[in-house]
Amino acid sequence: MPPLSANAAATRDVNFSVGDKFSSFAELEEKIDRYCSANYVKVWKRDARTIQAAKKRVGKIAAGMSDALKYQTVKFCCIQGGKKFTTQVHDSSSHT
Repeated sequence: MPPLSANAAATRDVNFSVGDKFSSFAELEEKIDRYCSANYVKVWKRDARTIQAAKKRVGKIAAGMSDALKYQTVKFCCIQGGKKFTTQVHDSSSHT
């Protein structure tokens, strides 16, 4: 198999594959940033459960998880698809 060109190697570095593993959440975020820049997309964290919250819910399962991971589960979605994005600001005006 011939060696990859610099452009092909850079493109492969920004794509994700099933089974990819990351030693920290920061490492994952760096790869997501490279992917977004290379593919001109924006993503947001749709669903997430922190390691601390997981320890309260599932105890033994989450006990061995490294705090460097930050989340037990996290789902990133493109801002163009999936569940409608809403801000955290709520209208607090009263209606009579």
